[in-house]
Amino acid sequence: AGPGAAVAPAARTEDRPASFQTVAADIVAAAHDSNPREVVRVVNAALETVGVGNDSGQGFYGRPAWLGEIWQAETAGRPWIESLGGTQPLTGDSVEGFVWVRDDETASWGAEGAAPQPANVEIYAGDFAEVPTGTWKTKKVSKDSERWGFGTKVDRIYTDLGSPDLIASLFGKLGANYDRNSDTHVRTAILTAATAPGAASTSVLGALKGLAFDLKRIGASLDVVRVSEDLFDDFSDLTVSQLPAWLANQLGFVDIRNGSARVADNLSFEVDFGLSAGVVVGFDKRAFTVRESPQVRLEALDIAHGAIDIGFFAYGGTLGNDVRAIRKYTVS
Repeated sequence: AGPGAAVAPAARTEDRPASFQTVAADIVAAAHDSNPREVVRVVNAALETVGVGNDSGQGFYGRPAWLGEIWQAETAGRPWIESLGGTQPLTGDSVEGFVWVRDDETASWGAEGAAPQPANVEIYAGDFAEVPTGTWKTKKVSKDSERWGFGTKVDRIYTDLGSPDLIASLFGKLGANYDRNSDTHVRTAILTAATAPGAASTSVLGALKGLAFDLKRIGASLDVVRVSEDLFDDFSDLTVSQLPAWLANQLGFVDIRNGSARVADNLSFEVDFGLSAGVVVGFDKRAFTVRESPQVRLEALDIAHGAIDIGFFAYGGTLGNDVRAIRKYTVS
């Protein structure tokens, strides 16, 4: 700097830290100097240093890496509901439908002395002879829907000063819990409606064949098979040479990782850890209908208590369309 020129201070000696405004003024004054090195020196002097040793309270440095919610293994999905084709929308407080029933219990068909059968389309003599007659009517089938819910109160401090995603994480946890419990609820309804044969099967292959015959006999198809853990273990140990031809020609693979097997392109064969030992369940996916509302997630401010109320609600219902198409075998 020439004679008479003001020299910018190299450092400050005030007891209090320099304000941002003061630092900015020093930088602007140094920027007018034609010597670039002088600019760098003044800027470095103006920016006071806060090192690791100055942050013993760990306000800025040394804090643990924040990962948010830690991953935990948890069952996901709703295999029983998904095996039925998923859910359909619930639009009322009940699930309703109708079936046709035959009202006339007399018929001309059948051997003499046989039990009367409902009137139906039958052979008749012709030549203006009377044709078989009967009455059909509709019968209402209905099941009340069910309510699912959970509510809790959260202190405001957790969201005001804590993690802003706390409520979203809690709703996610409630949603996973609802998925798991609702699927178990549907499984219980299916098992309750299942018809068991008079005698137990002696092998999982015998039960599988019995399921296919039972459903074919009434005009249904075997779409889904669920087996207990012990039976899937036995099934996965079978070799191709031990399988009957009807199965060996269709079996694609056994996936131990997912606990499933592909018996045919349109047949789901999976282990279910909730089934009792030795149980095999098979059904036509049209045998049951599950209807469900969207999940309702509510937040409300409880100012008087410095809290946030949250509520989780869902509504759903199941309806057995034709429970004859649900069969359960016990393997002895």
